[in-house]
Amino acid sequence: MNQISNSQFYNKSIALITLLFCSYFINGQVVKFSGKILNPNSKKISVRGKEYYKVIMIDDNGYFSDTLDIKSGDFSLSDFNESTALYLQPGYDIFLTLDTKAFDETIVYKGIGERPNNFLAKYFLYNENNSLTYREIKSMSESEYFTHEEEYFKGVLKLLANSTVENLQFENQQKMRFEYNRLTNILNKSADAYFDKTSSIVTQEFINQAIDKVDFKDTIFYNENNYYKSFINTYFVLGLVANNQNCFELFENHLNQNQRKRIISLISMGVSFYNDKDITPYYEALKKLVDDKNKLSNFTQSFNQIKSLSKGNPSPGFKYKSIGGEMVSLKDLQGKLVYIDVWATWCGPCRAQIPFLKELEEHYRDKDIAFVSISIDNPKDESKWKKMVEEEGLKGIQLIADNAWKSSFATDYVIRGIPRFILIDKKGDIISPFAPQPATYSQSGEPIQNEEINDMIDQYLN
Repeated sequence: MNQISNSQFYNKSIALITLLFCSYFINGQVVKFSGKILNPNSKKISVRGKEYYKVIMIDDNGYFSDTLDIKSGDFSLSDFNESTALYLQPGYDIFLTLDTKAFDETIVYKGIGERPNNFLAKYFLYNENNSLTYREIKSMSESEYFTHEEEYFKGVLKLLANSTVENLQFENQQKMRFEYNRLTNILNKSADAYFDKTSSIVTQEFINQAIDKVDFKDTIFYNENNYYKSFINTYFVLGLVANNQNCFELFENHLNQNQRKRIISLISMGVSFYNDKDITPYYEALKKLVDDKNKLSNFTQSFNQIKSLSKGNPSPGFKYKSIGGEMVSLKDLQGKLVYIDVWATWCGPCRAQIPFLKELEEHYRDKDIAFVSISIDNPKDESKWKKMVEEEGLKGIQLIADNAWKSSFATDYVIRGIPRFILIDKKGDIISPFAPQPATYSQSGEPIQNEEINDMIDQYLN
């Protein structure tokens, strides 16, 4: 038998490595992603996934092309104005066409990997057409909502089956997503009723059967599957806030430290104006779960401050400089309803509310209500504030706070995000410390006039 020399072995190894390297690209170990975008909003798009982000340039004719060195999984595609979901795996070679003037409705994929992605495009349209608004969900009974979720679930399974994606891994992932989303939604709707065992028998049995299958110590599945993670987090947040002893025992004995930290963080978010429920049970749960005295002290301070801003309590006051240079206080406005907009010139969502705030002001122009806009721009940017007020033709009482976020009114009202709207009655008492905004958003994401604030104002004007 001939012996292979070191040199021959080296050369053959190099050849094999080269062959494998070429095969990696030639035989589809990366994703080839190209397409044409009509009416592009910018000269680039982005693809984002877990620990992955890439910007792809678009030429003057709307075409783009690139290779993505990724692992199989879920990604998002954005034109920096709207976004959609992608499923990518090595070997895919797909061509996308879309028109940004009808973004979701015009998405079409062609090539290797087209079927899973065309399904996702159809799924998001289905979701848009069959989802309920927050107000609709609140108005439904538990049984009505359960029926809606069951019909929705059957619909997406049928859509998936009809799409013949020919990718078992992807298909199973989607089924799991639908199942855990359904569980999470039904549990959210039932909330305390499930843990108090006052929910409907159908809901109680449905959730119980799901919980019986859960291995709470399976931290790998918890970390890898976001839909399962969301369901488990929801289960513990609602259960602990409902003071369910079984949840407390599972929390202490079956969850690891990172899981417990995450769930405590989620519960702490309930001690907030963003929570439309009573914040007291959230705080009481934190008292049982938080060992760090300094952290608990911070939660206690926030809780007490928010409770002091309950409906009917006297409102904290303000006295700030107006656009005309004079000082204006809340006391100066007694005898009128006061609708306050806390905003800043650099805040995009604040600026998006301006046209709808103007319309609201015009609607109540001859009524006993004062519209007050308090800017929390940095005092050094007062000239920018004045310029925007003038350029936008802002009406009402335009004020600028004296110390931005640290101004007394901002801290008294626990303002941590803007825009923030507040409604105060004619005596200076709080009607709503977190009042409805002038604009809300339709299911398609378009801003529309918010009738909820009109209803609230009308109630207290009479």
